[in-house]
Amino acid sequence: MGTSGAQPFEMPGGEPSPAKPTTEPINLSADEKAVLSELLEAERAKLLVEIRHTDSRAYKQGLRQRLEIVERLISRCCQA
Repeated sequence: MGTSGAQPFEMPGGEPSPAKPTTEPINLSADEKAVLSELLEAERAKLLVEIRHTDSRAYKQGLRQRLEIVERLISRCCQA
């Protein structure tokens, strides 16, 4: 397994939970956006290290899926 202890979210049965897109915006202040952006960037950096150090193919794939989600959130967070 990896080193960080963060694990991809999974549904019972081992399948990753499907993303449920929403059109409802979250209203955040500039300070909240800055903090959220910092947290997401930190998670992205941890995931990249975890992916590099993980031997399990299945676990690595789960980490990659999580990384894609984090990167989408970074993109959406930094847009506005």
